[in-house]
Amino acid sequence: MKKLSILIVVIVFTFVSFSFVHGYGFPVQELNEDSHLRGLSHYIEKKMEEWKVPGLAIGVIQNDSVIFLRGFGFRDISKKLPVTPQTLFGIGSCSKAFTAMAISMLIDDGKFEWDTPIREFMPDFRLYDEYATIHATSRDLLYHRTGIRGHNMVKNISSIDRADLFKILRYLEPNKGFREYFQYSNLIYQVAGHIVDRTSGSTYEQFVSERIFKALGMRNSTASLEEFQKLDNIAHPYLNFSPRSTWGKVFFNSDYYSIIKSYNNLIAPSGGIYSCVEDMVEWLKLHLNEGKVGKERIVSAQNLRIMHTPTMGIRYYPNNKEEPLSAYGMGWYIRSYRGNYLLEHGGQLDGYMAHVSFMPFEKIGVVVLTNLYYQHLATIVTDYIYDHLLGLEWIDRSEESLKSLESASKALEKRTAEFWTNRPKPIDATHSLEKFAGIYENVGYGRIEVVHENNTLQVVFKNMFRVPLRHFNHNVFATESGIWDYNHIKFHFYMNEKNEINTLAIPLESSVDDIVFNRIK
Repeated sequence: MKKLSILIVVIVFTFVSFSFVHGYGFPVQELNEDSHLRGLSHYIEKKMEEWKVPGLAIGVIQNDSVIFLRGFGFRDISKKLPVTPQTLFGIGSCSKAFTAMAISMLIDDGKFEWDTPIREFMPDFRLYDEYATIHATSRDLLYHRTGIRGHNMVKNISSIDRADLFKILRYLEPNKGFREYFQYSNLIYQVAGHIVDRTSGSTYEQFVSERIFKALGMRNSTASLEEFQKLDNIAHPYLNFSPRSTWGKVFFNSDYYSIIKSYNNLIAPSGGIYSCVEDMVEWLKLHLNEGKVGKERIVSAQNLRIMHTPTMGIRYYPNNKEEPLSAYGMGWYIRSYRGNYLLEHGGQLDGYMAHVSFMPFEKIGVVVLTNLYYQHLATIVTDYIYDHLLGLEWIDRSEESLKSLESASKALEKRTAEFWTNRPKPIDATHSLEKFAGIYENVGYGRIEVVHENNTLQVVFKNMFRVPLRHFNHNVFATESGIWDYNHIKFHFYMNEKNEINTLAIPLESSVDDIVFNRIK
């Protein structure tokens, strides 16, 4: 999934000592190791220690053969349980390519066409903008071009499933014109998953399991958190930061399962698939074999090519000549890697980071799964492999990347610490605390309850997470939480003409105006 943009600039690592698989004689698996990759195991172990990553699994394929498949480190630090090629990790937004594949299969089935307006087969489909409502297609959803950038906090405010999201979509304000910009949106891929729910005759989870996992022989993969938790060989999610911890201290994310469960499987199409490298190399083979498993065709070559075609340009200015133009297909970022056509996608959850990529012309694919958020090791190892298999001069980007993250994380830590100390001289609130308590509602985001207990205010999210509200200035309060998603959110309370507190405005989506909640009497 995963996650908030403020976290993407995070991280500094202090010394934490881990022991790795290599040193304890745990069973590992290395298949047909290519001569170009003979130093890979040593490199990974060294970089895992530098980046303090508990566990990592990697699979490499070339010309339809698995040339490297191995687990490193621990899936459970406390029990010293090793990572194997069958260990399951959260793959985060690498799930989006599975959603694009599911839509492609439904088009192959004749359920609709790429350019069929969604309203023609789902008449209750509505977007905020009427023109977009009439013209939006499944192609628009998968290209991230609906005009909606984020609204990710909907899932943290309301207890909704995909059907509920489909109903409230019409109330979520876009920040750009329809088909005007590429704007990455987890929420829109969740909507695409609901198309699968409604048109396939099964749920999204069942469709992906039967039509993709089973067809490819991905025996250990699942799109269900409940199924994932029932399995034995799973990687535990770890963090190296929190609002209340020292940067770099690696710890088990004890909040992970309660937070993910609260999403009601909403995020499965955008970031809720769990898999292992043994399964994911089969997924890469499908893409490199033009949509076939052996001689059996899983998806049409035409639709696979549509998924692999760079269509939506990504607006940015490169920092150097090694960052050429980049674009998005369907569930894949597409760019040139040192002159080679590369499709890739990263995945981030609060405890996992993944990177899946392949070069169709060179017939090379790499998947790296890790159980630590936040770090760059997955992409660093991937670059190492491509440089060596392609016979390029190797560029080790690890040291520079780590220094950059250390610098960025110190800056973020400083800003977080100064959130309260750098505020303007506080002005007293206009009312006593109990006057702010009540239930506030927004038609798109749902309800928030503010309660007054023991002379303090608290806010209750989703009837599950209770977070203290601390006075910030005048009629503005802010949350204090050990969970990043619920930390330092400003609540702006406003009065009506009778001087009654009746409105609450919260900056839940930075690309649009504050989200306004009206008090329910």
